[in-house]
Amino acid sequence: MHMGAVVTFRPRGKVDGGKLATLLAQRAAKIPKLRQLARTALFPPGAASWAEDPEFDATRHIHLHRASGLYEPDPLAEHASRWIAQPLDTSKPLWDLHVVTSLPDNRFALLLKLHHALTDGAGAFAIAAGLLDELAIAATRTPVTPAQTPSRSTLESLKDTLTSTWAQAGEAATIASSVLRAARPYPTSPITAPSTKDRSVGFVRLAVSGEDRRGLYADICEAISGTGTNIRSAELASKDGVVFGSVLVEVENNTHLHKVLKAVRKVKGVTEIARRDSSGPAEVVVG
Repeated sequence: MHMGAVVTFRPRGKVDGGKLATLLAQRAAKIPKLRQLARTALFPPGAASWAEDPEFDATRHIHLHRASGLYEPDPLAEHASRWIAQPLDTSKPLWDLHVVTSLPDNRFALLLKLHHALTDGAGAFAIAAGLLDELAIAATRTPVTPAQTPSRSTLESLKDTLTSTWAQAGEAATIASSVLRAARPYPTSPITAPSTKDRSVGFVRLAVSGEDRRGLYADICEAISGTGTNIRSAELASKDGVVFGSVLVEVENNTHLHKVLKAVRKVKGVTEIARRDSSGPAEVVVG
């Protein structure tokens, strides 16, 4: 099971799709998750583990597409519908990115597809932030010099082998659990759970506005994720130096919701955060 996101841009001038793809490839190479490959193991049966792809090449995951409106009234929607229906290649890291140019009004779009076993909703936003804002989420690699270790007995070596095998089995179970959670039917969603005094909220849309600055989008997502909250969707835009939009979050109860509101209020540049329900006016918390 995979998830996808579409982001559209309206630049002031013409955009070079090739240069944009090169920039995205450079940023993708710095994100550890995008270099991970799922590999099967001989023991235990059906086991799998994450490992860095030794032949990783970000350009193999990034594709250019020039839209044409001659035969399609909405070329982006047509392309996105075909793109999201295609399964990811499991022989490579489980992600795909399309750069779509020549859209009406000089727009272009980025389409990002990730397998749900690779990351969850909050992790997907962190990856998107790394691609769009070049958020420093890449791991720092420190060269390790192998230490000289004394010779070990046969019993100690066997013990280490068994410990390693159990660790691999645990990691395989984690991957399998991720796949199963991704495949579970939506009727088990928290929004269908009965309301109680401890559970009164399922999905809540928050209206956000603030000062347009570099990295604000990433900081908002990081603040929400830091409260243990899953982000279901986000729509943010900017105009005349102001960022505005909404974020749909999944919360367990009102205490959890207020924790999210408090965290977003602390983000530098956020001027207003609102709980916006379709049934009534917004509950506004001004920062």
